[in-house]
Amino acid sequence: MDEVAMWSVAATLATRALDAMAGEFGRTAWMRLARLLRLHQPDDYGMTETVEAAWSEEVTGASVERIRQRLADRAATDPQFTDELGSWWTEVAPKVTSQLPLRAEIRAEIHSGGSVGTLIQTNEVNGSITITPPPRTHDQP
Repeated sequence: MDEVAMWSVAATLATRALDAMAGEFGRTAWMRLARLLRLHQPDDYGMTETVEAAWSEEVTGASVERIRQRLADRAATDPQFTDELGSWWTEVAPKVTSQLPLRAEIRAEIHSGGSVGTLIQTNEVNGSITITPPPRTHDQP
């Protein structure tokens, strides 16, 4: 299972994306994942605690990373788990990604060499982009 897929599964868990999937498919997908991860079993590699902790807080990169690390730890010791999780994700990914908003926005500020600027990131652009400087404040020359 590649690293991107591992991050995707972790984000799906952290954000409870399966909860948004209505109907039998969502319920079955969640039950299969819970069984695969051995949630609420003594040998779950700490996954139950990690997932429940993520659900009790605002989703952040850190909470997704904690889940991803648990998945990676288990994958490193259990090749069958890796194969089964990869198969599960291959089946579920199209449905999960179709639940995501059409537009996602990521903002980051760059602090380098004493200057501060805004970073604009994009994946695919259909049409033109116009970037204008922010409006001047009264204290700027």
